[in-house]
Amino acid sequence: MLFSNSLTYGVLGILGGISLIKSLSENKSMTLVALINIILGGSIYALLNIMGMNINLNIITGACIGVLGVPGVFLIVVLKLLFHLTI
Repeated sequence: MLFSNSLTYGVLGILGGISLIKSLSENKSMTLVALINIILGGSIYALLNIMGMNINLNIITGACIGVLGVPGVFLIVVLKLLFHLTI
């Protein structure tokens, strides 16, 4: 179940990233940095779940990882550890 939801969100994220790149084609370096940040954030999220962190993927965590990328994953981990939230 984890991989089917993660795969779905990953495919949607990649398609959204491609459309973002096409819409911002004149500022390619900034778009590429943002896309790499989002891909790395999703990879770290998947790695943490495989290691047993058990962070649920819902609309809040998906948006946080999609918008912030790697800092979004760390924000979710800190919130989970400090406040024992089931995000």
